[in-house]
Amino acid sequence: MYAYNLLGETMNIIKAKLRTLFSFLIILSLIGLIYALLIWSNKIDSSSEKFHTIMFITGICLFIILGLLSGYYTQEKGLLAGLSSALVIIVIILIINLFVKEPITLRMVLKFLTYTAGSAAGGIMGVNIPRSK
Repeated sequence: MYAYNLLGETMNIIKAKLRTLFSFLIILSLIGLIYALLIWSNKIDSSSEKFHTIMFITGICLFIILGLLSGYYTQEKGLLAGLSSALVIIVIILIINLFVKEPITLRMVLKFLTYTAGSAAGGIMGVNIPRSK
C-alpha cells in the first residue's frame, strides 16, 4: 500500500514538472520567434550591448515565470521546485553549448546563477498563488 502511494506521488511530481517545462518551452518559443522576427526585419541590432542587456533581463523574467509555473503546479516546496526546474533548463542549455563548442565563461556561469535565483524566487511566489478547485 505504501509503495503504491509513493509511486502515485512520484508520478504527480513528474507530471507537474513536465507540465511546467512544456509551458515554459511554449513561452520561450514565442519570445524567441518575436526576437528572430525583429532581428530578421532589421528592427534591432543583435550585436549591440543594449540587445544583450535586454536579452539578459528577458531571460531573468522567463526564469521567474518558470519558477512561478513550477511552484504553482507543485503547490509545495517552491524553492526546490523553482531550483530543480531551472537546473533542468540550464543542463539542457549546457549540453547544447557543448555540441556547438561554445566555451563556458565566467559571464555565462554568473548569468546561469542569476537565472537560477530568479527561478527559485518565482517558485516561492508560485506556491503562494491559490489554485482554483
